[in-house]
Amino acid sequence: MSSLELRSVSNLNMSQSAPTSVGLFLLGGGQSRRFGTDKASFEFEGTPLAVRIARRLSPLFGEATLVVREQTDTLAGLGLPLLADLMPGNGPLGGLHAALQAGHREHLTLCVACDMPWVDAQLLLEQVERLRALPERLACVPFLDGRWHPLHGVYRGSALGVVEALLAAGQLKLQRTCEELDAIDILETSAAPLERWHRSLRNANTLDDLSAK
Repeated sequence: MSSLELRSVSNLNMSQSAPTSVGLFLLGGGQSRRFGTDKASFEFEGTPLAVRIARRLSPLFGEATLVVREQTDTLAGLGLPLLADLMPGNGPLGGLHAALQAGHREHLTLCVACDMPWVDAQLLLEQVERLRALPERLACVPFLDGRWHPLHGVYRGSALGVVEALLAAGQLKLQRTCEELDAIDILETSAAPLERWHRSLRNANTLDDLSAK
């Protein structure tokens, strides 16, 4: 089995972990103006959002690192490793850049927003396996409802060069990033129902978004 090889989704036991060649990073978000408070530390159903997502994904992908604009006592209290943006002020693309810098160039980097409380680990594993099977491609991201969902994405370490070029050019939109990376649309091959993808991709832009299940 190669260093990036993973078990198939159908044969994977959820208590088992994916190889360490997949790095898991949660992006802590920006100023959360519409949400009204820091998303990563906001308690949802008794657990901070970032911790909830880490617990959903860590059984498959190992320890999650939280990428943040700045390290605070509140975020340190979550018990997750923290990684500060290397280029603050560049939005989610800056967070993706920090994650790719921290990951191994030959490995895959899994980037998930910290405001996706229903994220589905098995769907992300499907993305990992798809990208692993196409070594010439740089990213695997869902394209749904007319747009990419890059913070439910898997990236090769070698995508870093493209991200750095976009940052240098001031092109900060993640939709553009997916286009420049020629991302694989996982929905072209996924057998999972669209309803399952919709649920996994649901994020909380406002507090009301958390009340509608």
